[in-house]
Amino acid sequence: MNHRLQQRRPDQFRVMVVIDEIYAQKAVIEYVHQEGYRVSGFGDYKEAIRAFGHEPAHLVIADLTRPQLHAAEMASALKRHSKALVAVAIVSKLPTVEEQAEDAFEGYLVKPIVREDIADQLRELLLSPQAEHK
Repeated sequence: MNHRLQQRRPDQFRVMVVIDEIYAQKAVIEYVHQEGYRVSGFGDYKEAIRAFGHEPAHLVIADLTRPQLHAAEMASALKRHSKALVAVAIVSKLPTVEEQAEDAFEGYLVKPIVREDIADQLRELLLSPQAEHK
């Protein structure tokens, strides 16, 4: 195993949660925090983009089911500034393979969201050996 990978820890990564429903946002933030990641939450995409400019994140979780959040556009815009950014979409159902190939997301969380799903996505996208090559 690569020595650098052995040293990867959740607290080395910052996660942004962009959800406009406050209770859902708080729940996701708590799940991410419980896994050991540094996390911040935002209620709209403009606020998230401004914050990203001051303190970039490694991963963003955005609610694709809420059109007013402009999650897909936000993820694309943030990735133009940080090629290493990983984006996870909250969805009602998994998109088709074709839809996945056309969007800016590397992972998906299907509602209702549970802690184990978040933990799996974060581990796979930030801590796994494959994450080193993204």
